[in-house]
Amino acid sequence: MEPDAGADTCRVAGDLRGDQGEPGLSVAGARALLGRVGVRSGDVRVSLVKRHNHVWRIGTPGGAYFVKAWTKDWYDWADALTTGALNADHEAAAYQLLAARGLAVPEVVAVDQTAGNPLGRPLLVTRELAGSPFPEALAQAGDAGERHALVRAVVAYQARMHGIVMAAPGYFGRQGPFGGDWEHGFQSARAYYRAMEIWWRADEEAGADPELVAAARASAGRMRPRVEVALGGWPLLDVAGIAFDLSHPRFGGYRWWRPWFEGYGEPDIDLFRLVLLSTGSGAARRDTMLRRLLAGGTWDELLDVSALHPGGGRAARRR
Repeated sequence: MEPDAGADTCRVAGDLRGDQGEPGLSVAGARALLGRVGVRSGDVRVSLVKRHNHVWRIGTPGGAYFVKAWTKDWYDWADALTTGALNADHEAAAYQLLAARGLAVPEVVAVDQTAGNPLGRPLLVTRELAGSPFPEALAQAGDAGERHALVRAVVAYQARMHGIVMAAPGYFGRQGPFGGDWEHGFQSARAYYRAMEIWWRADEEAGADPELVAAARASAGRMRPRVEVALGGWPLLDVAGIAFDLSHPRFGGYRWWRPWFEGYGEPDIDLFRLVLLSTGSGAARRDTMLRRLLAGGTWDELLDVSALHPGGGRAARRR
């Protein structure tokens, strides 16, 4: 993102698939958003953090804020305004739920479920936290003892979060569960397997090895009687998401799952494999990943760097 020299704006460059085009947050728009919550600042800097979903960082002398808008092009259950409104409510509710149970969360300073704002779409504004994201902090840790301490701190938080029992499965907002018959892919076994079938077809269309895709399908099919999922309550989805971040060459082959499971408990390895099989990208990488995940019989084999990040195993071992 490049500032417009001589103008009091800073807009995002690029294209966004969809009818609404690429959203942009100007400096004037950022000031207006902050002004709604009583933050006044003449020195405002806006930078794009990520796309799909879009996140901007607003820097001020008194602290920084993040603005999030829901812009992924795979939403298929409502128009952009309705989808964004529900997502804004859902994320605000998640922070509210965690805080009510004594867990530290980012401060939500604004929730707008309408298009009546500088972005023209629903948004969420949070205050920036101090410190570093977990993977970055782990990469900068000086020794194994420091890494173990970081992992134990995160797993303690995650275990408390996963200990929360929801009254019902599915998406929820600040006023309770959302109505309607729409199901997220992680909300029920039926929806999860429906989403997986879309993934297998995408693998086939991308040129992945048909025998590997068939083997992955068969493995997933054998696990179906054991799968019960809910968006608010299948912890393996959170743990598996972290697995891709931490099983990375930059950590030098660090076996993070050992201290993790000491504090969290050891999940079922076959259910964990199922979640990993349905994630990833790129036909060549998927071939390598599927082959290793299907063959991995131990945690060290299943979560090896070369299994989740093909091509990274040798580099990791040289470090």
